[in-house]
Amino acid sequence: MTECLQLRPKGQESLVQNRFSHGHTCFVARYEGRLIAVAWATPHRIYVSPYAPLVVPLPGKSIYVYEPFTEPGFRGLSIQVALCAHMMRSFVDKGFQRAVTGVVPENEQSRRV
Repeated sequence: MTECLQLRPKGQESLVQNRFSHGHTCFVARYEGRLIAVAWATPHRIYVSPYAPLVVPLPGKSIYVYEPFTEPGFRGLSIQVALCAHMMRSFVDKGFQRAVTGVVPENEQSRRV
């Protein structure tokens, strides 16, 4: 849990703990031992925010990938692409068949991936 907090604003310990207690997984990427990127995944329902107060159930054998973050100095290097590939291998090994994610319109960098 401590690692997943390193790239988050202060005071979000309870949010991260709640995610872990509900079966969410935090994947991390490192460069020379330094944490440079994270992304979350869950096989549970999706809460769509900040655009809609909506909860969407996932179809069976699906995961929802959310809140990817890469340190600014490492952006544009496809680190999230590599992290996502690692996530997919991990979840396929557990029997999952599809991944769902969303990108907010103003996140131009992610829309290009």
